[in-house]
Amino acid sequence: MKSEKAKEFLHTKQPGDIAQYEISRWKAERAVEIAEEELFEKAVKLFYEDCEMYAGDGKCLEGGKCENCDRVNKFKRKLMER
Repeated sequence: MKSEKAKEFLHTKQPGDIAQYEISRWKAERAVEIAEEELFEKAVKLFYEDCEMYAGDGKCLEGGKCENCDRVNKFKRKLMER
Protein backbone atom coordinates (compact mmCIF):
# COMPACT_ATOMS: atom_id res chain seq x y z
CA MET A 1 0.00 0.00 0.00
CA LYS A 2 1.48 3.34 -1.04
CA SER A 3 -0.98 5.70 0.62
CA GLU A 4 0.44 6.82 3.95
CA LYS A 5 -2.91 8.41 4.85
CA ALA A 6 -4.69 5.08 4.26
CA LYS A 7 -2.12 3.21 6.37
CA GLU A 8 -2.56 5.71 9.19
CA PHE A 9 -6.34 5.41 8.97
CA LEU A 10 -6.19 1.62 9.20
CA HIS A 11 -4.02 1.79 12.31
CA THR A 12 -6.26 4.21 14.24
CA LYS A 13 -9.58 3.32 15.82
CA GLN A 14 -12.37 5.60 14.71
CA PRO A 15 -15.07 6.83 17.10
CA GLY A 16 -18.16 4.65 16.91
CA ASP A 17 -16.36 1.57 15.51
CA ILE A 18 -18.26 -1.61 16.25
CA ALA A 19 -16.15 -4.77 16.25
CA GLN A 20 -18.72 -6.99 14.51
CA TYR A 21 -18.87 -4.62 11.52
CA GLU A 22 -15.16 -4.06 11.10
CA ILE A 23 -13.65 -5.19 7.82
CA SER A 24 -10.57 -7.32 8.07
CA ARG A 25 -7.34 -5.36 7.85
CA TRP A 26 -6.23 -7.43 4.85
CA LYS A 27 -9.43 -6.71 2.97
CA ALA A 28 -9.20 -3.00 3.72
CA GLU A 29 -5.55 -2.86 2.64
CA ARG A 30 -6.35 -4.74 -0.57
CA ALA A 31 -9.20 -2.34 -1.32
CA VAL A 32 -6.79 0.58 -0.98
CA GLU A 33 -4.26 -1.13 -3.25
CA ILE A 34 -6.94 -1.71 -5.90
CA ALA A 35 -7.99 1.94 -5.66
CA GLU A 36 -4.35 3.06 -6.00
CA GLU A 37 -3.88 0.86 -9.07
CA GLU A 38 -7.05 2.24 -10.62
CA LEU A 39 -5.95 5.84 -10.00
CA PHE A 40 -2.52 5.04 -11.49
CA GLU A 41 -4.12 3.62 -14.65
CA LYS A 42 -6.47 6.60 -14.96
CA ALA A 43 -3.61 9.08 -14.51
CA VAL A 44 -1.56 7.35 -17.22
CA LYS A 45 -4.52 7.31 -19.60
CA LEU A 46 -5.24 11.00 -18.99
CA PHE A 47 -1.56 11.76 -19.56
CA TYR A 48 -1.37 10.09 -22.96
CA GLU A 49 -4.81 11.27 -24.09
CA ASP A 50 -3.59 14.83 -23.46
CA CYS A 51 -0.42 14.26 -25.52
CA GLU A 52 -0.17 16.15 -28.81
CA MET A 53 0.85 12.87 -30.49
CA TYR A 54 -2.30 11.01 -29.37
CA ALA A 55 -4.17 9.58 -32.36
CA GLY A 56 -7.05 8.02 -30.42
CA ASP A 57 -7.83 4.49 -29.27
CA GLY A 58 -4.58 4.26 -27.27
CA LYS A 59 -2.38 4.83 -30.31
CA CYS A 60 0.31 7.36 -31.14
CA LEU A 61 0.57 9.33 -34.38
CA GLU A 62 4.02 7.73 -34.72
CA GLY A 63 2.29 4.36 -35.08
CA GLY A 64 2.96 2.74 -31.70
CA LYS A 65 0.80 2.19 -28.66
CA CYS A 66 0.76 4.97 -26.08
CA GLU A 67 1.50 2.55 -23.23
CA ASN A 68 4.91 1.82 -24.81
CA CYS A 69 5.82 5.47 -25.44
CA ASP A 70 8.98 6.85 -23.80
CA ARG A 71 7.06 9.87 -22.49
CA VAL A 72 4.40 7.66 -20.92
CA ASN A 73 7.02 5.33 -19.40
CA LYS A 74 8.83 8.31 -17.89
CA PHE A 75 5.53 9.55 -16.44
CA LYS A 76 4.82 6.07 -14.98
CA ARG A 77 8.27 6.00 -13.33
CA LYS A 78 7.65 9.38 -11.76
CA LEU A 79 4.28 8.22 -10.43
CA MET A 80 5.84 5.09 -8.94
CA GLU A 81 8.46 7.18 -7.10
CA ARG A 82 5.80 9.07 -5.16
